[in-house]
Amino acid sequence: MQKYFSKKLTILASFFLVLFVVFGFSHSVFAASGLVPCGTGATDPCTLCHLIVGFKGLLDWGMSIVIVTAITAITISGVMFIISSGNPGMITSAKNLLTNSLIGFAVMLGAWLIVNTTFTLLSAKTDLGIQKDSWSKFSCSTQSTTVTATNGSGTPVVGTVATADTLKFQTPLIKNQYANGDASPDLQALLNCLSEKLNNNFTINSISDNNGGANCYKNNPSWIQCKEDSQTNCCHHAKTSCHYGGIACAGKSYAIDVSEINSIIDAKADECKAKHLPEGNHTHISVPGGCGCDAGL
Repeated sequence: MQKYFSKKLTILASFFLVLFVVFGFSHSVFAASGLVPCGTGATDPCTLCHLIVGFKGLLDWGMSIVIVTAITAITISGVMFIISSGNPGMITSAKNLLTNSLIGFAVMLGAWLIVNTTFTLLSAKTDLGIQKDSWSKFSCSTQSTTVTATNGSGTPVVGTVATADTLKFQTPLIKNQYANGDASPDLQALLNCLSEKLNNNFTINSISDNNGGANCYKNNPSWIQCKEDSQTNCCHHAKTSCHYGGIACAGKSYAIDVSEINSIIDAKADECKAKHLPEGNHTHISVPGGCGCDAGL
């Protein structure tokens, strides 16, 4: 009879383990629309960040499954030990199930801690685009350089298309910067969103640089910081600024400055998933991502 109970409990334990794994996998894949929702034609092209996000999601999913299965196995081993009535075989089976459950949980917990510690260290490097929101919670820009400004990655798609004629600029020079293509595709997408949210009620006072964006791109050895507004052939922003493409995205601007400084600008920038910060007499708004700029925002 004891062998019968031992066999039945072992089968029951295996059944619950398989059930939890199958349920968790189906819930993750079908209910969450896949661990890595990219490259399907209806979504953005896959990037390295999609791989990072997918791996982290897979690890978190595995951790939740291990916790449930470990608790289930420990409970079953306890029941086996209670009803064993001193039977050596059944006690051994209960101990083996408990030991294996604890070892499996310890291994998975160790892997989870290692990965989260690694991500914490990587988030300190601004050029990788990994951002630490809190312990075990990270975000990473999935922006792709292959997408166009009309569907911009990381920024909500909107019906409005911001053009040089619909946007407001502080000077004709800044308008010419926009018209001549200084804005990156991702910045164009962000401007589409802001135009929709704010009904074009904002004034752009910087896209790249008043003295010429090409003069200030990070790979240009002649980069000189401006000391005063009247100075020519100099650069108004930091060399690694998003206005010049940051560390990793040279050649285009990924940020704008707007004259307005108020809670409405901040709220709408948040809705467009943009970074923003009041700077003196203007608000800096930039595209979130892996360009290695605006690390403090």
